[in-house]
This record gives sequence, C-alpha cells and structure tokens, in this order.
Amino acid sequence: MHAVLHHSIRAVIIPIAAIVALGWLAVSGDAAAKTTQTIRVFSVWQAQGKLPDSATAQSIYRDVIAGPLYVDTEKGPVSAGKMTCKAILQVNQKDGTQVGSADCTLTVKDGAEATAKLDCKGVFMVGCSGNFTLLGGSGHLKDIKGGGKVIIRSEFADAKARGTPASAVDLQSGILYLPALTYELP
Repeated sequence: MHAVLHHSIRAVIIPIAAIVALGWLAVSGDAAAKTTQTIRVFSVWQAQGKLPDSATAQSIYRDVIAGPLYVDTEKGPVSAGKMTCKAILQVNQKDGTQVGSADCTLTVKDGAEATAKLDCKGVFMVGCSGNFTLLGGSGHLKDIKGGGKVIIRSEFADAKARGTPASAVDLQSGILYLPALTYELP
C-alpha cells in the first residue's frame, strides 16, 4: 500500500513540478516579483514535405513543423504542451550550408501560448544551430520573454548516411533542443 501511495504521489508531483519549473502557472495579482528560470526543453517534431529539386544554387523548403513539447526534469522528460513552427530552410547547393528561420507558438496544457522566433545556421543533412527568442504570448504567458541557444536535427542526417539523394528525402521528423532556455515572467 505504501509503495502504491508513493507512486501515486510521484505521478502527480512530477508533472506539477515541471509546470512550476516552466513558470507557466497563473500568477496571482498579489505576486509582484518576477519569475526567472532556466530549463531544458525539447520537441520531437513532425512535418510533411520534400525538399524541392532546384536548378539554381539554392533550394528553399517551407513547411510547418509541429510536435509535443517536453521539459527535461531531474526525473526525466515531462510533457508540457505542444510546439508549432512555420519554418523556412534555405540550402546552398554548392557548399552545403543552410540557413533556417521559424515563427513558433508554444501552447501549454491550460491553453496559454508563448510566441518565439528561431534563427539558425548549419550544414545541410547534419543540422542547424542558432538562437530561440521568446517574444510574448497570451494568458499567463502574455509578457514572457527570454531565450537561448537552439539545436535542430532532422532525418536528413540518416538519409545522408544511407546515400539517399537530398532531393528525394521527405522531411518527416526531427528534434528541436533548447539546452538552457531562460525565461522571465512578471
């Protein structure tokens, strides 16, 4: 009985701790202090699409990537909501470099949203690294701000290892990782 009760308490406390760590609980009117936190966040995203063949030196890929959003806690990843990004990836066919950007919406479980801007550079079929900036939001995330470094990986790297031509690769999934996302809420 004690083990069952302990497991039940942990099942409730761990998700609550993750949401508190996000600072994404409604702040009462009496609380005037700012909340500043740094957390590890990731999303395993999905997309539909294929890189277009291009006769020019540059290919441009536009799609919406979306997936669940997780906060990495001491007890492991905890679901925090979902992420949706309108993304653009420009690939230089001559030297293999890439530049990406995205406008993202992070929706937490109670429906509040945070908006963000993502910019990255990297090597095609390997990945993209850059900055993730929180721009505000709605609900109790209305005045959220902050950001951090972002790392994006996709299935392109697996396709390259198999020798699949880039133009034949479906961009189906990948991971967006924020190893130290710092945010502030009033």
